[in-house]
Amino acid sequence: MKYKLFIILLITFGISINSKAFDGSISLNCPALLLTNISLKGEYAINEKMTINLGISYKAPFKILTSSSSSDSSIFLNIQRFTITPEIRFYPKGFLNNSIFYGIYLRYNILLTQYYTKGLDYLSGLTIDEYYMQKIYGPSIGLLAGYKINFKNYFIEAFGGIGLAYNTYYEKLYFMSKYAEYTEVFDPKENINYPLLFKGTQTVKDNNMITKFPFIIPALRFGINIGFYY
Repeated sequence: MKYKLFIILLITFGISINSKAFDGSISLNCPALLLTNISLKGEYAINEKMTINLGISYKAPFKILTSSSSSDSSIFLNIQRFTITPEIRFYPKGFLNNSIFYGIYLRYNILLTQYYTKGLDYLSGLTIDEYYMQKIYGPSIGLLAGYKINFKNYFIEAFGGIGLAYNTYYEKLYFMSKYAEYTEVFDPKENINYPLLFKGTQTVKDNNMITKFPFIIPALRFGINIGFYY
């Protein structure tokens, strides 16, 4: 009796394994590579029609180093970006079938730009020493939709999404000369014609001017992923 029960349980377990051939997938956003952006996504099936996803994207540093003909100075420009995106998807026809899908996502984004120049300007006779750093960071939330086509162990999917991002603008300037230290509240809408800007602060301290203010903008997503199941 015990052996029969063991065989029944073993067969039942084997059927449940075979009924779910794959647990999830890993994919790469191909168009993002054209922008030197490596975007990978992992997906895990909660059940036949619902999955949880985690995407990580990193834009390789874009660097420019030049020299000026009118000066003995060099200019350095560096641009980087990093995002992490959890999301939940629903497949009406099933995760492993050709199907349209819908989802909701959260995203945290960091965009960093650095500019630095140093040297001697022959025209003015002055030594140049400037540093500028701009960072835009913050979360966003939105909805997405797409379509997946399966080829046995592989698939291709196209998707697009729209949402809202609550970002913070952070800017840091370095001065050669020291200025009187101060901190003041300012309204960026006085200089930028955009309604969803909010009051921020501007601080001068230790040869640096730091400007910071929050804002809301539309968040757009799109991609064509190629991946495989595991």
